[in-house]
Amino acid sequence: MPRVAALDDTAARTRLAQSASDRLKQINDTLRQAKPPVWVPPSCIDLYRWSSSNNATAGIPVGGRNVLNAFVDERAVPVFGISLADWSDQDLARFKALRGLCQSAWQAQAALAGNAGPNAPELVQLAARGRWIDGADQQIADAKAAIGAYEHARQALAADIEKARALPDATASLLPLAQLAADPAQNMVTQDDRARFITALNEKRAAIGAVATEAAIKGLADVKLASLGDLKNLFAYAGQTMPTIPDPRGQQAFRDAFNRATQEATARLLAEFKAKLDTTPATLAGVAEANTTLLRLDRATNQVAATPAYQTYYHAIQESRDAMANSARRQACDQFLTSLGAGKDAKEPLFWGGFGPGVSTLGDFLCAVAEHATKVGYSGPGMFSSTSTLKVTQLNEGMLTISMHKAEAQPGKQMLVGYDVEDANGSTGTPSPTPTGKISIENWTLIANDLTGLGRETDVCMTTIDDLASDKLDPATKLLWLHCWTLDLVRVHVAKRL
Repeated sequence: MPRVAALDDTAARTRLAQSASDRLKQINDTLRQAKPPVWVPPSCIDLYRWSSSNNATAGIPVGGRNVLNAFVDERAVPVFGISLADWSDQDLARFKALRGLCQSAWQAQAALAGNAGPNAPELVQLAARGRWIDGADQQIADAKAAIGAYEHARQALAADIEKARALPDATASLLPLAQLAADPAQNMVTQDDRARFITALNEKRAAIGAVATEAAIKGLADVKLASLGDLKNLFAYAGQTMPTIPDPRGQQAFRDAFNRATQEATARLLAEFKAKLDTTPATLAGVAEANTTLLRLDRATNQVAATPAYQTYYHAIQESRDAMANSARRQACDQFLTSLGAGKDAKEPLFWGGFGPGVSTLGDFLCAVAEHATKVGYSGPGMFSSTSTLKVTQLNEGMLTISMHKAEAQPGKQMLVGYDVEDANGSTGTPSPTPTGKISIENWTLIANDLTGLGRETDVCMTTIDDLASDKLDPATKLLWLHCWTLDLVRVHVAKRL
């Protein structure tokens, strides 16, 4: 064959090959523009360039399975036009046919002399690294299933996110939100996908919490708080409302508002309560109610007892109890002194000794004696005598008659003191725990403190405190009743029946 003809034939073949390559590229470019996307056959060079890319055969978790990197969408779609999950049976058949042709092509080129080593054509070099794809049918099937499962799960979570966003910002949405949060599809997607899903649910939960918190805080203003006893309404409202707030931040905001409302209401109601006591003395029934409330509150756990709201409420009830007890005691004491005929002498200074301030009044002393269940009789000084006479009978003891007069018990101060003690037999000199006869100021203070100190009244208190008609008791027994509430054994006795 002439040399010129050979060159012409080579040039013609080159032009023909180039034309075919250009035509194939044009067809592929057209296919890649199709809507919806379709499977596009790559060139053999592109096929093996894809299968030989870095870490192509490394595993990556997708859809609950381990998938080769080459098959994930980021790598496969640029080569084949669509996700492996979307390949039809026909696409798979086309892929296998293409793969067979490409396998034959690189094997034919590799068989030619000089096409080995670094001088090998690009196709041969790429196939040397990526020919694993020639026998990867099972890996393709597994990857197709895994990526399909992942796509299905991702779409399911996307639908869940839209459902969550469409839910109203109300506590009634918490149940359907919880159902969405339990979707097992979240276990089939990537960490980023799951994070977006959880973030969307948390945003909805926060929105529900914000609305619930605002409503809960506004509701505090609607709680009836006309008296200290109504403070329990605040606690009842808080107990019912707290579970409706789904997020911890909202719960803390409500808790803070509740504490402020409790403190403000307590300060207002306690001041009103004390002002009312100045004009309307407390009843023993009110004192009993406050004491039993405190006994119930004492049963709270340490965790509850440490909360600001609990402490505010507890101290308010305690302070109101003390104010009522003091008011009731003043009234009972006044009535008791009147019944003794000691009303006009009640404010006479009396030297008491070690109990209290050391200096008190006759009225305070007589009421302090009576509250220990001691029977008391009194007669004041007469026209021809400056002596006051006190008759006292302690539980299970004989009566003592104590004569009192004014003496300078302290420098420059005239005060009532006992100066003579006589027992029931009229004896004034018997050696006994209680001095009799003429006594010193020191012995008088011993007697005074014995009469006003804790005696044998505990057993009597157990029955007295159970009297449900406490406000109908006589004045002396009212004083005893009020004193009984200060005894630990009595409070334990009452607590057992609550």
